[in-house]
Amino acid sequence: MKRSIFAFFAALIAFTGLRAGIVEDFYLTPERVKARVDSVVAATPADSLPDLLLHVDELFFEPTSKTYCEGIAALYLQAALPRIADETEREVALWKLNDVCALNAEGTPAADFRFDLDGGPRGLSLSRYLKGKPLCIVFYDPDCHHCSEVINELSPSLAGNVNVLAVCVESTPERWEETRGALPLGWARAFDRSDIAETEIYMLRSLPSIYLLDADHNVVLKNPSASRLLNYLER
Repeated sequence: MKRSIFAFFAALIAFTGLRAGIVEDFYLTPERVKARVDSVVAATPADSLPDLLLHVDELFFEPTSKTYCEGIAALYLQAALPRIADETEREVALWKLNDVCALNAEGTPAADFRFDLDGGPRGLSLSRYLKGKPLCIVFYDPDCHHCSEVINELSPSLAGNVNVLAVCVESTPERWEETRGALPLGWARAFDRSDIAETEIYMLRSLPSIYLLDADHNVVLKNPSASRLLNYLER
């Protein structure tokens, strides 16, 4: 028992050392981060894996975390899954990996959905919208205070850098029409017609939820913070 506890805390110390700058490292040298993650999981006793994964959830899986990064969470889940014996814990880990992290993951094509465009066509599909140009999608709720704060933070910096499509979700067409004028000038304004929140075409675990797409509409950044998005665009 003492040896198991010692090994567990040794792994946690190594894990803690990964925190500083790990998200930035993940985008620059993903192979190196994977090797470090694998070593932490390997050093953790099997009976302590649930505790380790709880820390992983807090740091990388929860959208409100300052170090949120589903790509890193996925690395931990992939490494831990072969050693998770409890069936319920295994099902939860598989759900996080396959139904959350893998959904519209960075490097994969963005899922198509339909929307009404303010001043434009109704029922337009993402697959036909501005194809050939990078696009930033901002899923928001007009009555979400945090959405307003993030949109205001992004407004002056995104202008001219990338096309922005603000998609109203979890609201009504009437409320969208009442509030769409408050969105920044130059942003395309849209209302979701695919019931994204209900169908989980995109896993909107927090709002606003941001996706940066390349010219082929592949996901470049999945739900980055405003600062991470701006830092990426300034490179």
